[in-house]
Amino acid sequence: MRKQELIHLHGLSHELRSWVTARHTVDGEFEAYDAHGVKPSEIHRRKQAHHRAVQREITGVVAVIEGSIAETAVAADEGVER
Repeated sequence: MRKQELIHLHGLSHELRSWVTARHTVDGEFEAYDAHGVKPSEIHRRKQAHHRAVQREITGVVAVIEGSIAETAVAADEGVER
């Protein structure tokens, strides 16, 4: 993948993060991304830095969604009479 394409993907993953965090509870899932310190607008950064940033940001998105699914499943199980 070209650097320009990777930077575009980084921007898209950042938009996805914004959408997910607006709808779900976030509890530290993006600490690795934030500590990495590379933002999509930093086009002067190396390609590998953007690659790592995308991986960390998508990992956070997946963690938030998985946590939301688990919470929904627990809530559904608590609502079932036994």
